[in-house]
Amino acid sequence: MRSRFLGDTFSARYAAVREATSCQAFLIHRPEVSEPYDDDIHDLAEWLDFATFAKSDVIWDGEDVKCRELYDGVLCQVSGMERRGLTVLCGAMDAPTEELPSWRVAIIAISPRLTDPGAVKRKSLMVDRRVVTPSRARLLEPREKWPDERTRVTSG
Repeated sequence: MRSRFLGDTFSARYAAVREATSCQAFLIHRPEVSEPYDDDIHDLAEWLDFATFAKSDVIWDGEDVKCRELYDGVLCQVSGMERRGLTVLCGAMDAPTEELPSWRVAIIAISPRLTDPGAVKRKSLMVDRRVVTPSRARLLEPREKWPDERTRVTSG
């Protein structure tokens, strides 16, 4: 799976967010990110979840959804995380199953620049397909503690 650094060019950033919000679920992988960043990561997950929902087929009482504004919200959150010393990578993978042949998952990899300075140059992310199966997806309550493995799969 190709990854995109969300601090790349203007069009690449929007393409990465567009791709992530078109998936049925997203996985946030943050293995070395410490607890002070939990709120930032939770807010990013909320933005992604909201953008995915707003782009869905749900009728909004005749109101048009402006994707650019949704993407700006996601990218504003990412910019804040980058200013605080994190690198945010994004990619999407197909993980079809018998029940869901079109299952597609966005992978968001977050790492501190101090311990992983080469993350910005990463061109691909390797993800075991078993990690992104629909049976592993679960919803977290607002501000719920992150799982011990520090990985979150959210179904949108």
